[in-house]
Amino acid sequence: VACMTDSASPRAIVNGPARRAGGINSGHGLFGSGPRGNAVVGRALSLVIAHIGGARPGGISKTMFGSPGRYTYCIGENEEESPWEPLHTESGLEAGEGAISLFACEAPRELRVEGVEEAVPLAGVLGRSLCGIWSADDFPLDIGSTLIALGPLHAAVFGRAGWTKEETREAVYEAAQAAPPGGGGPPARKFGGPEELRIIVAGGTGGMFSMVMPGIGKVMRSHMVTHPVII
Repeated sequence: VACMTDSASPRAIVNGPARRAGGINSGHGLFGSGPRGNAVVGRALSLVIAHIGGARPGGISKTMFGSPGRYTYCIGENEEESPWEPLHTESGLEAGEGAISLFACEAPRELRVEGVEEAVPLAGVLGRSLCGIWSADDFPLDIGSTLIALGPLHAAVFGRAGWTKEETREAVYEAAQAAPPGGGGPPARKFGGPEELRIIVAGGTGGMFSMVMPGIGKVMRSHMVTHPVII
């Protein structure tokens, strides 16, 4: 990841008892300044990459712009506000286990969708919002995975509708399509399949916002890796 011209950075997502023990923020302001845990874990990872891996700007690191995520990039999942099972259970771990997931992605982009209280239109707006990732003319987009951090109020809309995480992912995937460049022909999908959308619930409850973090495109592709953390 560090050798590419891309600005993607390893993102750490902490779940379960490890999140609480480490003081990892999963609510208001989780991508910004806040509890020490987020800064320490993310910074430790970036220092390993720089000093053990040798990935320093102008040397091994060839990124054109870099990203604040290359300084520190660690969050927790807001499991208490989620209507679904936490992220690490998708990798076969138990909900009560501590875990850390690593995923190479770009900086978060805010999706503000207010006043939508029904699951179908909300999925439609979120899906269409994803059509500009990397390039608005790139259909389908071969990036492996994209991480969506649904704000608790957005997640609650899907929860009240009785939708599972899989149903939510499918609906957003179906909505992420547009007319191909130059017009003509059937609509083209942005992603190769719904499994390319990874969903967590994170952030505060002050407004109807979500975040999207695209993975690496074209060359390496982004794949999430999850490991248990023993507390």
